[in-house]
Amino acid sequence: MRPFSQIGAATFVRDNVLYTIGGLSQYYNTTKPNNHFVGFHLNQLNGDIETDVPTSRDCPELAYGQAVLLPDNDRVLLFGGKNEDLWDENTTLLVHEYRFSTSMWQQLNVSAANNATNNGTVPRNTHRHTATLAPNGKVYIYGGLVPGTITRWFIHVWEYDPDTGRFTEFPIDYDPVGTVSLTSIALQDGKIVYVMYHEWAEALIFDTNRGVGYKQELSNQTMGKFPDPRIGANAILAPDNSTIYYFGGRKRWGDTYNEDPLDIPQTKLVAFNKIDILDTKTWAWLSPKEVRGEPAKARYDASAALLYGKYWTFVGGISEFLWTNDLNVLEIPEANSPTSTLANASITLTWLHNITDPNLDENENHESRGLGGGAIAGIVVGSLAGAMLVIITLVWMMRHANLGPLAIWEALISLIWDRRAGEPLWTAILHSVSKLILTGLFIAYCVYSIIQIVQSSETTVTMSTPVNQVRLPDIRFCFDNFRHSEGITNIQSDIVSRPDADVMDWGGFWTNLSDHFHMPYYSSSSSGDLRCWMFTAPPDFKLDYEANSPKSNGTRLRFLLASGDDGTSQSNAYLNQSRVHISVYHPDRNPIKVVYNISNQPNLSDDYIQQWLRREASDQQTENSYTMEFNTYSSIGYQLKNHRYLVDTPWNAVGFAQIRNNTPEVETSFRTSIQDGSMMIRNVLDVYPASFAEIVEEDQRVDTLMSASGLIGGMLSLFTFILTTLYGARPTSMYGWIMKLPFNKPTRSIERNLLRSFGSLGQPIPFVHPVDPHVLNPRQLQEHKLVETAYSNTATDDLHAKIRNMEETHQREMAALLKRLQLMELVFKSYYIDDEVFNRLHDAHCAEQDHQNSSGTLTPTTTADNDGIFTRLFRRRRYRATQNVSDEEQPAHNSAALLLDLPEKNGS
Repeated sequence: MRPFSQIGAATFVRDNVLYTIGGLSQYYNTTKPNNHFVGFHLNQLNGDIETDVPTSRDCPELAYGQAVLLPDNDRVLLFGGKNEDLWDENTTLLVHEYRFSTSMWQQLNVSAANNATNNGTVPRNTHRHTATLAPNGKVYIYGGLVPGTITRWFIHVWEYDPDTGRFTEFPIDYDPVGTVSLTSIALQDGKIVYVMYHEWAEALIFDTNRGVGYKQELSNQTMGKFPDPRIGANAILAPDNSTIYYFGGRKRWGDTYNEDPLDIPQTKLVAFNKIDILDTKTWAWLSPKEVRGEPAKARYDASAALLYGKYWTFVGGISEFLWTNDLNVLEIPEANSPTSTLANASITLTWLHNITDPNLDENENHESRGLGGGAIAGIVVGSLAGAMLVIITLVWMMRHANLGPLAIWEALISLIWDRRAGEPLWTAILHSVSKLILTGLFIAYCVYSIIQIVQSSETTVTMSTPVNQVRLPDIRFCFDNFRHSEGITNIQSDIVSRPDADVMDWGGFWTNLSDHFHMPYYSSSSSGDLRCWMFTAPPDFKLDYEANSPKSNGTRLRFLLASGDDGTSQSNAYLNQSRVHISVYHPDRNPIKVVYNISNQPNLSDDYIQQWLRREASDQQTENSYTMEFNTYSSIGYQLKNHRYLVDTPWNAVGFAQIRNNTPEVETSFRTSIQDGSMMIRNVLDVYPASFAEIVEEDQRVDTLMSASGLIGGMLSLFTFILTTLYGARPTSMYGWIMKLPFNKPTRSIERNLLRSFGSLGQPIPFVHPVDPHVLNPRQLQEHKLVETAYSNTATDDLHAKIRNMEETHQREMAALLKRLQLMELVFKSYYIDDEVFNRLHDAHCAEQDHQNSSGTLTPTTTADNDGIFTRLFRRRRYRATQNVSDEEQPAHNSAALLLDLPEKNGS
């Protein structure tokens, strides 16, 4: 069974099962009481709502009665109730008994004690009253309407003794405004609390120990006015046995009580879903600190009880003019300690979607959500690891790289200020200012790109592939007010004239959706006569683009629906109220198949199913849902598609190999019009594909790291092009960061290979040493960042002796060649080439000489061994100390004399 859309049912709790008896049901008869006896249970293992129909015979058909479970946990007493067949002013109060041990109902004889109080009279029948089991084991009945009236109600308390079956009347010296649809709660001290519907600033207290009633003034600690007075509310005693919770109810209108809400002006009838708390220790009204979760709909005359000591469960009810058919659960907090007071306690209540899923308890009333525990732990661990890495790096730098900070500073300065030799000062300044401006713009654009990536929106790309056949969607038909008759008459396609179509059996395409599992709720349904069927075509049944094959299923389907008209005048009165509610689903994403245990749907999560059920119960299912009114022709165009949604994961911000989930969806369009009233079929529905194509919709992020990298690279190229065009440029270093690794072994490996390839030519090194020490003065050497070289006496004497023997003409040509060569090197070094490879070759020579002769005169100011980590990475080595290059250290065939093709000096 499912939670019926019902009001006015008698309610009691046995073994954490909420039982309802009788009442009025929207799906059976809204004016005649029924005899339904149903139990509702919350499964603590999976949170499912389970229903049970106890075995019973002769269950009474009554509405607005009151049920009490006696302490023996077997007998249930049902007091009063309304039934037009048994309703008059002289009817004695109806008392029915049900025993779980025998599964039998019986009506008990009513008697009264013959004393001075009531003189043997018995109470008259009533409804909308209260029946409360007190700690002394007796039942106390109070209030209710006098039969046959709407302005008179009972004001005395009757005590019923289940052991003797006798009633005793207790007159109350209290003149209430009304006693209809009150709430009553029995406290452990034997007092019963009645809250009046006229003024909630006071309550009626009946002391069962003394048999007297009195008025109790109530205070207000809700920081506002008293709770709104209302009738038809639900109340429970909290686990602390001193706090009373109130929910729901509706505002009283007028001086009379009208049982038919349809006779009350709509602007006057107001239902509530507010929660109020009464502390019976201080007799003060309190408000909960926080109510989390999705609140239940406003309602009154619902059935409610506390299960497992903390789950306040509500079934049915009516809100203004709309029946409710859902079941809601409010979690009540555990009892406070005896020394605490509710005035200082924090009362947090939670509307649950499922009692076993804590994630559904928290989210919906919170505007913001913080990071989860795993994310916070990851951030903390990552931050600590990063801090430790930075500390270790700094310590290692301080121990092994004394020149590191200086190298970083020089590298940063060189990025901004790089004046070339011979360049005017004003162009160098303008060049540096341009670098600063463009660098700032580039950094700003990088920051902007990062913000765009983080806040990127999504767009959908639609890809369409033409096909010749398409599948059919699943369609649910709910026949409303068809007088308990199914409205399915026939199904046709545009090939109905063919023999195969004429004999086709459509019975296997239909599934009856039993209300034992679920029943949707429609606000427009007045009678509650709702029968639902689902049309599901097999996967191989497809519609064709052209019905030109004998085996074709056609290009569309036509559903012919009857109206339940039997030709009588009574039947004709129902015609204008009958309608068909249609819902369309993708066959691979149909929650109905899960709820009704038809098949599994792996594309649907439990959370989605729960949300779908809540929307169904509230008539908020608007997507692909339509209503066919009586005597109309309607058509539905559908398009099945696969929507590839982006998964909420940081990787998708990269823009490469994005993670998506495939979600089957259906998109529909609906058109309806009134058809000729003379047609025998009252409703016609055509279903056809909007297009014969396979549609794939793929979500994409507008801004990703990949797309932003391209734009950032473009901006960098643009700024570089501007600087190069305005101020010129020279080639950068032929060594990259890999070749500049700040470690000794890689550095020596590069230098060894340079010596192997170029070391045989010896020194001086072009672009490092001057062509001749006499060509440039010391200032020019420093300006062009050259290393001054001095030669040993033996080498220079030998070389100069030979040169002096040369002819005068040869000397002039040689001097001109030296100047020409030196000029070329200087210009190339300043504007066209990067001299780093020459410096590395010079470093290699220095390292080799130091290794071979530790006492030599070649003393570089900076060597590969004592350079800091950042010096090697950012700074070019500059040798400014005087170097001695000795030809004796080179092989004989590599001497300067041989290189100049001069005769060797024989010595002095």
